Amino acid sequence: LEPLGASNQGDTLADDIASLRPYTFSWSNVIDYFELPKFHDLARHLSQHGDAMHSAYSMNWFAEVFGVSIGDHLLGTPTLNPVSHLGMIFAPPSSPEARKKLQEVNVFLDKLTSSHDTALKAGGLDTLFSIPYFTTPINTLGWSLAAAMYPKWLDHFYAQASTAKMTHCKRTPANMGLERAAEAEQVLTICPLQDSTCAVYMTWGYDPQLKFAL
Repeated sequence: LEPLGASNQGDTLADDIASLRPYTFSWSNVIDYFELPKFHDLARHLSQHGDAMHSAYSMNWFAEVFGVSIGDHLLGTPTLNPVSHLGMIFAPPSSPEARKKLQEVNVFLDKLTSSHDTALKAGGLDTLFSIPYFTTPINTLGWSLAAAMYPKWLDHFYAQASTAKMTHCKRTPANMGLERAAEAEQVLTICPLQDSTCAVYMTWGYDPQLKFAL
């Protein structure tokens, strides 16, 4: 599939899929390869007949969010101020805002070990694997940071679904809403058998009549 308007062939394929009136879309991590407004434009178009549930996961979301990597929090490096398109911009490390943020980061990092152990025990992994299992601190701390910060990226993901950003989608009463299955939004509990421990999963729909009960 291509973004709507990219080619006649792509638009024809999108129309053909929409004509099947699908009620389930499983996107895998296709969203990592689209500009988000264009992805939602296409997904709304495919949902024009309503009653359609979408699910996807992103493996690259943390590359767009400063603070998910432990390397972002090294003292003396730039930190963040809540203002830009993801709610943040760089601020000089000498600024009062930066110093305050770094102090908050240090307090947060002190809590990571206890929150990590608690999550493992909650998932029953403390009885299956040694804790911490053999891996790098970047993985374990990265997971802890991702688990704390992914809701902000999800807010950004859904903000890009605004109908004001629709350019080629066929508008119908059945695809002009946005319903989130909040209970299904998650970063999976860290596990040594996973290829990516920071992937974020989500489920949603564009039919205003569609309600999730999970």
